[in-house]
Formats: sequence, C-alpha cells, structure tokens
Amino acid sequence: MRAVLAVGAVGGDAFLPVGASQIAAQIAEGLQANEGKVKHLGLPKAPARSPFAHASRHRPWQLCETVSTVPLLLDQDRYGTTLTGGSSSDGTAYSLTPPVSPSTTWTQTVLHNFTGGTGDGADLRAGVVIGSGGVLYGVTEGGGSSSEGTIYSLTPPGTSWTETILYNFTGSSGDGAQPYADLLYSSGWLYGTTYSGGSSSDGTVFAWEL
Repeated sequence: MRAVLAVGAVGGDAFLPVGASQIAAQIAEGLQANEGKVKHLGLPKAPARSPFAHASRHRPWQLCETVSTVPLLLDQDRYGTTLTGGSSSDGTAYSLTPPVSPSTTWTQTVLHNFTGGTGDGADLRAGVVIGSGGVLYGVTEGGGSSSEGTIYSLTPPGTSWTETILYNFTGSSGDGAQPYADLLYSSGWLYGTTYSGGSSSDGTVFAWEL
C-alpha cells in the first residue's frame, strides 16, 4: 500500500497528491499549477518554474520546514521536536499524550532540552523516527563538536529519557554538515541528508549503522 501525502487547503482551493506522483517533476508541476493557492502554508508563493531541479534549488525553505515536522505517532502518543525553546533556547524533543476524555487537554512532556555548544545538538528542523526497542532517532542542524550538527538518539525511560550523541558532523574532509531533513530507519540503519558539506560543499547523503 502506498500512502498519499496531500498538500492542499481543506475545503479545496488546491490539492496536490505528492505521494501519488510518479516522478519528482510532477510535484514541481503540481506546485506550479497551484500557484497562489498555497498561502495557507504560510508561503509567499509556490515554485513557478520547471524542471524540478530548478524548483528544488530555488523553492522557499519554509516549504520543507512546514511539511516535514509532523509529530510521529506511536502507541497513541505523538513525538516531535521544536526548532528553538526549552531551557537553553536550543530546541526540545517532546511527546503529546491524548486526553482520557475529549473534554480534557493533551499532556505535553519534554523528553530532552537541547543545550547546543560542543556537547549537544541545537536547532532541530527535523522530526524523529523510531527504531528497535522504541528508541527515537533524529538530527540537529547545529551544535556538536564542530557546530555542524549531530545525529542523536533518545532511549525510553527507566525514569527519564536518555539522549546519546551518535555522530558529530564536521563539514570538512568530505563530511556533511547541517542536516535538515528527517531520517529514515530500516533494518538497523539510519539514512539521511545534509544541507551542506561534502566534496563540493553542496550536501551529502549518508548512512549510519546502529
């Protein structure tokens, strides 16, 4: 079964079935066709040129930030991240637990306050994925030993969630820097991308074995 991710206005100005598109160019063409109809996403305008390579290079970065940080659903709880805020203003990972009855409110729990600097990540533009044993994995755009971002894990409690920095990006010697997008998890491996770094300073695709 293939899931369909729709970008569109409820009630129907614009509707773009992204997940049903066969090739990347169809996504760009769909956004172009819906020019002026995606303001509900908070964007000034949709990409208005093809091919997709041009649209990808010049699209507003807000598009990815808006649609990529949907909280992860796990056992009725939602898990997500914030770009800033928290005790050090460097972002948080959180959970939302649904109410017992519809008349009450959701319960938020901060799983980790990111502190930045050389010892922790900062500025989370991506959400989290779940791996074996309920461990959450994610990336930070900044922070880490070289201030170029990190891969981190959050292990479910005993009494509190435990963060571990798995990797510090360096942005040098071919390494990537500033990971923005969500990770993918498959069979004990994490896969992701970086915004910059690499041999041409234009980003990398990476894999990390757990």
